[in-house]
Amino acid sequence: MLNYDHKHFKNTKNATTKVKNITANGEKLSYSTGKDRSNLFVNKKLDVGQSTNITVNVVTGIPKRKDRFGYQNINHGKVYNLSFCFPYLSDFRNGKWNYHPYYDSGENRNTAVSNFHVSFFAPKSYKVAASGQNKTKNGKTTITAKNMRDLAIVTSNKFKIDHIYTNGVKVNNYYFSGKNSKNYNKLALLTAKDSFNIFTKKIGPYPYKELDMTEGLLGKDTGGMEYPGLVMIDGSNFVKNSTKKHSKAKKLLKRKQPNLY
Repeated sequence: MLNYDHKHFKNTKNATTKVKNITANGEKLSYSTGKDRSNLFVNKKLDVGQSTNITVNVVTGIPKRKDRFGYQNINHGKVYNLSFCFPYLSDFRNGKWNYHPYYDSGENRNTAVSNFHVSFFAPKSYKVAASGQNKTKNGKTTITAKNMRDLAIVTSNKFKIDHIYTNGVKVNNYYFSGKNSKNYNKLALLTAKDSFNIFTKKIGPYPYKELDMTEGLLGKDTGGMEYPGLVMIDGSNFVKNSTKKHSKAKKLLKRKQPNLY
């Protein structure tokens, strides 16, 4: 269960997370929480080698805040950053479960590499970016994200989309329209192409078929947030028409541009 940071984010005071029920094969299961309320202990006995499917029905409030989990108003629309907002199975390692508590800030997640299959519903006006590969039809986005430690979704009714192919990977850039949107889009794709060239050479091929990049409002202390298959980028300076930043961006864009198609 999420523990919202009320000290630094006052707008979270009305956001709540509630577990409606937990079931296994139609059977309602009882559960308890840890001292910090971020651990759910489900009462279901299994014999050695036995397995079961457990469904956790949760309703989560989304706070209005500049963060990797929250929403903001943008260009007479909205953008939602959705990450760390759903239950996941605790990491079982070295013969024991990891009960590390959840914190609203910092890097403290302990998750095993998993396969995610998600059905995400949003109004038809919203474009959806997500970890893995996804397809949207009539407001329903089907997401398949294999071999990933986590999954993130960003959606907005003000997104424009452009893409490039580099090193065998499709890179999708989700950005806001506006006075400086063309500069932002070209710079973001150029940076992605350069990064792929460097990391592929120094580290090795990117393990996924697609990467989504999303522009957002993350606050002055956060330049971005990375997830498998998705990177959130703070575009506050572009949205606010910062002359100094855009002057620098235009100088960078004098270089040879990537093939955008």
